[in-house]
Amino acid sequence: MSPRLFLVTALLAACTTNARAQLAPPSNSPDSAHTYGQVISVSPVFALLGFYTGEVERRVTSNATIGVGGSAFSLGPLGYKSVDGKIRFYPGERALEGLSVGASAGRIWLSADKGGLFSRASQGSGVVVGTDASYTWLSGKRRNLALSLGGGFKRILRYDRYNVSSVHLTYPTARASLGVAF
Repeated sequence: MSPRLFLVTALLAACTTNARAQLAPPSNSPDSAHTYGQVISVSPVFALLGFYTGEVERRVTSNATIGVGGSAFSLGPLGYKSVDGKIRFYPGERALEGLSVGASAGRIWLSADKGGLFSRASQGSGVVVGTDASYTWLSGKRRNLALSLGGGFKRILRYDRYNVSSVHLTYPTARASLGVAF
């Protein structure tokens, strides 16, 4: 994880205080022990394949979260990095658990090393927007182990100085993450 992504993640996790106490149900509620304010997750399955992802998601209401995520991989001479701000809606009114639909916006960085198909090294960056749908299960004795599965799409709107939104550069995304709710 890059130092910049780590800093943004740490700031998001620390930016608001006492959110769990403000959003928690009354202490006599059966769900009071299972209401968490945020989830930090990574994808161990994708990491085995050389694709690294991480995400912090924070509850803002009973049915919505905000978050930040990042990913990076290298495939031979090709490189990809991304950082996204995310918002998710949980129609079941249990933010951080169950079905969610979301939107994201962020930045990508693409690179290609010289050699093979490429006569010279190149790199560039772009602005992306995206959508996703996922399902998160909370399990374990304290129900704080988060498993999320889902997918979506991202679309590149600008690449370097060029508006490429009319070219429809869209690619799929996948989510298979394991995390801790607290």
